Amino acid sequence: MRTDSWKAQPIRAAMGGGSMVSAVAANLREARTAVGSRSTAALARCFGERAILPGDPRYEAARRVWNGMIDRRPLAVLRCTGNEDVRAALDFAAEVDVPVAVRGGGHSVAGHGVVDGGIVIDLSPMATVTVDPSNSIADAGGGTQWGEFDAATQRHGLATTGGLISHTGISGLTLGGGFGWLTRKHGLSCDNLIEAEVVCVDGRVLRASPEENAELYWALRGGGGNFGVVTRFRYRLHHLGPNVLCGTIAFARASTRDVLRRYRDVMATAPDELAAYMTFGTLPDGERAIVLTTLYAGPAEDGAGWMERLRRCGTPLADLVASRPYTDFQKSLDGSQYAGRRAYWKSSFLSGLSDEAIDMAITCAAELPARDAILNIERYGGAASRVPPEATAFPHRDSEYLINIMSVWDDPERDGANVGWARESWAAMAPFVQSRSYSNFLGDEGQSRVREAFGVNFDRLATIKARFDPGNRLCVNQNIVPTSGAMTNIEETK
Repeated sequence: MRTDSWKAQPIRAAMGGGSMVSAVAANLREARTAVGSRSTAALARCFGERAILPGDPRYEAARRVWNGMIDRRPLAVLRCTGNEDVRAALDFAAEVDVPVAVRGGGHSVAGHGVVDGGIVIDLSPMATVTVDPSNSIADAGGGTQWGEFDAATQRHGLATTGGLISHTGISGLTLGGGFGWLTRKHGLSCDNLIEAEVVCVDGRVLRASPEENAELYWALRGGGGNFGVVTRFRYRLHHLGPNVLCGTIAFARASTRDVLRRYRDVMATAPDELAAYMTFGTLPDGERAIVLTTLYAGPAEDGAGWMERLRRCGTPLADLVASRPYTDFQKSLDGSQYAGRRAYWKSSFLSGLSDEAIDMAITCAAELPARDAILNIERYGGAASRVPPEATAFPHRDSEYLINIMSVWDDPERDGANVGWARESWAAMAPFVQSRSYSNFLGDEGQSRVREAFGVNFDRLATIKARFDPGNRLCVNQNIVPTSGAMTNIEETK
């Protein structure tokens, strides 16, 4: 795990003492006058080697994000070590009037961790995790990845809902909602966020919690990165592990219809502890199969019977369910998802899994365009569905299933085939869809899709956006345009 503290090394000191504000202001004034170069020299003085500019040998790697389809060239990548760095980066971007992208883990499929001609606020140095086991809470910096978080919390037999890929950043996943193996048992990642530290575009550093800046806190739990740069997340933790009953069961593709119907029946009465996803995919030997991936978030002896019921969904080709470390299972899907591969996703919520929906999913997955293309059906519900739609900014609470259509590939010449398959499959599933947008899986698809993603909460989010970012400086995201005429810079009620 990276050990850089999320507490800032004051940039004032880095500039040789005196007033940081006046020093930064002087540099920013110089930046504004240096129109041709965008004052990259001023950036270098403020951030030193932590400013990565075009021409720097590190620039090509620094501008890359997880999705290899994204090819953008920022003005600068600023590796921030704390709140003061973030404030300085926001000030600089405002002074020279360029867009800002915030990068936590860089795992956004839409590539929102980088922007052409703008400033990337790279939070990767802010990746410490501090666990308080007696109170079952953990603080994590905005650049932390889930693998780092899980390693720290599992030393105490604790966990919270996190992403399925260990190198996903906690920041983007949590702010957009956050699905994982513990969603049914403990809710979404955002449901387990109990406090955040936020650097606002006007330079304020705010604590957001149910007691302080409550509207901001509400918006951060599912509203994405629209409201400020979150530099610290505090999570509620739950007892789990270190070993859990988990693994995969593969069934022959020819039996898919019956397998999915039986899976649907098992999950209709399953306890919250049971997570089980069905995936149309390709086995290591090249055979197409329907693969069940499952975890029981409780005592293994309680989960054994449920695993047996899942096995009876069909005749297993392979059965790899066993007791193993939770941290290992959290990395089990990493193999095909390494950085630099090309990726395109579509996602929708389903009110149920009818026979007709099953048949259409089978049709869509009949010809996968890449070895690592998948169509995935996840049973939702449990604790996440008991949260009212307006209790957090994440509105999708009453769906029974989530369907994910994902392709990952390497050859740019296969872009059309992979993107086309995902779009066509997503359109074909439309008759069975309750809601068509999960913000973390959206590309840059326009305001109508953004409105759909935030649903009944969109108008409230737009009003909060106007309070904290009235000029829409933070727009490299699933953007909520601020409500015009709303009050700004108001003090939140306690």
